[in-house]
Amino acid sequence: MASASGRIQRGPKPFRKAIERITRRNPNPHNGEAFYNLGLTLRCLERHDEAYDVFYKATWNQSWAGAGYHALAEIDCLRQDWIAALDHLDRSLRFDTDHLRARNLKVLVLRKLGQGSEAELLRRDTLGLDPLDWWARHLGREKPGCDLQTALDMAHDYARSGFFGEGVELLKAAAATSSDLPDQSWGAIRWSIIPVAGSS
Repeated sequence: MASASGRIQRGPKPFRKAIERITRRNPNPHNGEAFYNLGLTLRCLERHDEAYDVFYKATWNQSWAGAGYHALAEIDCLRQDWIAALDHLDRSLRFDTDHLRARNLKVLVLRKLGQGSEAELLRRDTLGLDPLDWWARHLGREKPGCDLQTALDMAHDYARSGFFGEGVELLKAAAATSSDLPDQSWGAIRWSIIPVAGSS
């Protein structure tokens, strides 16, 4: 799969060309990867309405349905449409019950819907699957003890779904050393976390 920076540099055009090629004879091709990558590109460009439609197209293919529904739920959360987000997360988890990011995002959505008990049961169940899952542990108010790159990845997970405050809180709490984080990742922090927090 193409990297995020590569997708942004090339833009949507290569993926649209790929989709045009694979849909010439079949409007519903057997592989949804091109649709999913186009959705990621459009999301990086903050063209969320377009991305939403394309992610839906990716869900028509079973291999990409779990990832596609999870991406839809992230946009639902940006829109604060918690009911739609919960529905899409449930659909995602039908295809991959062990999808940790989907499970953790569902914890946040359940809390937004006032279902704290269900959220906590799910969080604990996730830790049963992976006791080292730092996002589930952070959702339980545990201070991050992971390396800063892992904390950065978690902050991006928060930010993609509009939970910017939680992402910033996580980074502030993470113990950092100058050698912990690749230099290029500071740009990612600045791009996805700091500007938004500063504008709130």
